[in-house]
Amino acid sequence: MKELYEKFPNIDLNGFKLPEYYNWSADWIDYLAEKEGDRKALIFYYNGKRRDFSFREISDLSRRLAFHMKESGINKGDGIMIMLGNVPMMWISVVALIRIGALIVPTATSMTEDDIKYRTEKASVSGVITDDLNYRKFEKVQGSMKLRICGWGKAPGWSNINEDNLRDFEMLETYEKTRSDDPAIL
Repeated sequence: MKELYEKFPNIDLNGFKLPEYYNWSADWIDYLAEKEGDRKALIFYYNGKRRDFSFREISDLSRRLAFHMKESGINKGDGIMIMLGNVPMMWISVVALIRIGALIVPTATSMTEDDIKYRTEKASVSGVITDDLNYRKFEKVQGSMKLRICGWGKAPGWSNINEDNLRDFEMLETYEKTRSDDPAIL
């Protein structure tokens, strides 16, 4: 952010100063979960059915996913590739990754195996969250991954985790202290 302010010195932020440390998951999502817990954060339609997620649920599920990620060896600064469509697990994953200070590496589902191999090498990707339609694209790189989650459907040999079975996981009670100018997305 510092570079942004230096590049555009005339930006008027009405006196707003970035705090030195800020973790969007802990400082905003958890705040909303505490203050307005039952308020809808996400509305998802699939096959004609509607499923609502409250801020409390997003906070809770992201803490559980973050616990699994930490247990799998994912740490602050590790790149995690997300190759999911616009499904609840994609949003829960983003909140969990920010919570632990890991880097989000968004990836289009149209990527090929060779594209994925190139990106995982260049971005030093430590893990992947994908779905049952795309997990095979990671066969060339899966040996280097600490974390392999199938977040939609099932994939043999992968952690098949979704918003339903996450409720059985332990909850991460802390969060990674991140500076306001730490990167979050590659």
